[in-house]
Amino acid sequence: MRLVYGLVGYIRIKCQDEYKNCALNICMEHHIPYTDVALDEFGCIYFTFKYYDFKKFRSIAGVQGVEFEKIASGGLPHFLYGFCHRTGLMAGMILGIALVVYFSGIIWDVRIAGNSTVTTGRIEEILEEHGVSAGKRIRGLDVDEIQNKILIESDEISFIAINLSGNIASVEIRENKKTEEKLSGVGFVNIVAKKSGIIEDVRVYEGNVMVKSGETVNKGDILISGVYDSQTEGFRYTRASGAVMAKTVEEYYIEIPFKYEKKQYTGVVNYEKYLNFYGKTFNISKKCGKGVYLYDTIYNVDSYALMDKTVMPISISTVSFHEYEMVRFERTVAEAEALAYLELEKIISQSGAEFLIKKTVTPRITDDCFSIHCVVVYIEDIAKVSEFFVDLQN
Repeated sequence: MRLVYGLVGYIRIKCQDEYKNCALNICMEHHIPYTDVALDEFGCIYFTFKYYDFKKFRSIAGVQGVEFEKIASGGLPHFLYGFCHRTGLMAGMILGIALVVYFSGIIWDVRIAGNSTVTTGRIEEILEEHGVSAGKRIRGLDVDEIQNKILIESDEISFIAINLSGNIASVEIRENKKTEEKLSGVGFVNIVAKKSGIIEDVRVYEGNVMVKSGETVNKGDILISGVYDSQTEGFRYTRASGAVMAKTVEEYYIEIPFKYEKKQYTGVVNYEKYLNFYGKTFNISKKCGKGVYLYDTIYNVDSYALMDKTVMPISISTVSFHEYEMVRFERTVAEAEALAYLELEKIISQSGAEFLIKKTVTPRITDDCFSIHCVVVYIEDIAKVSEFFVDLQN
């Protein structure tokens, strides 16, 4: 069957032996094209018309008394005619086509790359202010003008390139170097004490030593200075570096109560679902009625992507509410003691000190709890970098 017959529609007919010659004569005399002629064993003839040619044949055959039988029909008009009596399905198809056409001109996703100090959220805010965000129309966006406006208005961005590919807006960012320098810090360095202690040893790699062994220092005191004061050359600055080992003392207080409350889940879980569509959220479930119960809230978002991993502008959020109650328990003295010493070891291991040289532990039992007062003496590096800035032009 030719393609044109499928597009304009076709009708296949059957004429009995006594009418076949008349039917052929009608087609030849009135120049009505037909195709796929066939004869069967009973002398019946079959041929196919285009839909509009069949209408002409039918009117003439009716006048001349030529009888025929329609045995098949098809093509696009026949297909569409079948939907005329199914208005709901037809409306759905039309709506679907309209949505495809509409959303083909909409930004689905904005992908940002190249930023490190400026957050992605901040860049998304800037882009949205200039009309580049999920749900915005692509038509009418002047990318060059938007890029220029952002560069003029923003002190944080030194370069921006917006590329529209299909429904995806890819944004390449370069941050302002002045912003990066301000955040990372440049200049000279002093080494100061991050906590109080008694100096044990000083190892200097660069800078002017300000302390010696056996000396007591307080938090914030300068240990190695980045400033040299010379009577002949004046002040000279450097980035001091080194390690300063000191004896430090820490006190820890730990209390483990005998009676305590613990969260216990009841097994009741309620759910709410939301449709996220182009930045708008619609509740697609009934409110679960959390009431006055205690519950933990867990959020989960399911996003959808096409075969080429393009993220679609639609997602489903599920919020689950896990109900629980607070149940009272009681520990024995032995259990409270074990937990207290376990917590003490955890604190000491996280202190970061190189050496522990002395530990004094004083336990105490009251009616309510088991407690520990611990005094620990460490040998550790108390050096801390402290930057300072000097205007060398004055």
